[in-house]
Amino acid sequence: MAEGFEAVVALYVKMRNYTALEQQKEHRVRLLDQLAKQPAYTVTRKSIQQDIDILDRALAERLKRSNLMCHVDVFTDQRVSGWIYYKDIPETPVVLDILLDATHLASVTADASRGDVLKAGFATGKCGFSFKFPDDVTSRGAMMMSVRTATGKTIGLRKIGQS
Repeated sequence: MAEGFEAVVALYVKMRNYTALEQQKEHRVRLLDQLAKQPAYTVTRKSIQQDIDILDRALAERLKRSNLMCHVDVFTDQRVSGWIYYKDIPETPVVLDILLDATHLASVTADASRGDVLKAGFATGKCGFSFKFPDDVTSRGAMMMSVRTATGKTIGLRKIGQS
């Protein structure tokens, strides 16, 4: 059954009809939620979860191929902030990973309102991000701080904690 559904999803991807994929996922998530309290439908729940996983992979591929528009306004030893969005799907917030010497420190969703970005004609204006580093970060000595998208594109890199 999953192979047939994968073929259907592949056709939607080929036609670039991601809205239909998102709608199918929303429908399956609601259905899975409705079946959660009904133990008699264990096999059905597993099948629906497989469909959701297939849809998630297809939608993730779209993000990897999307062009990003971004600007890092501030990148100091204390914080990083700016804005970022997918050029072809600006309504989808970008998830950023903050790394300290390649160790994951936090994830931030770029969905804060940015009136300046909206006024400039970029995106929907809900693409801002800001992250304050923990107070003890600079006391650890010189380290490399990086900001990258969940799909692996680095948008900021800086050595912090230098004396």
